[in-house]
Amino acid sequence: MLNVTADRNEPDEVRLEIELDNTALDDLPAHADRVHLTPEEARTVAAALERHAARVDEAAEE
Repeated sequence: MLNVTADRNEPDEVRLEIELDNTALDDLPAHADRVHLTPEEARTVAAALERHAARVDEAAEE
């Protein structure tokens, strides 16, 4: 599961949280990892996601 969040009051960063479910993994317990991003880093990630999603959409249309 992927979650994006920021504090409600006085946010100073964007958090990208990745939760790993251990149902499909044998050696890794369930846990969540977090990446703390500046607003600019978050925009860069968002732009990359949009760019790659568009490429996949275009390939599916061909």
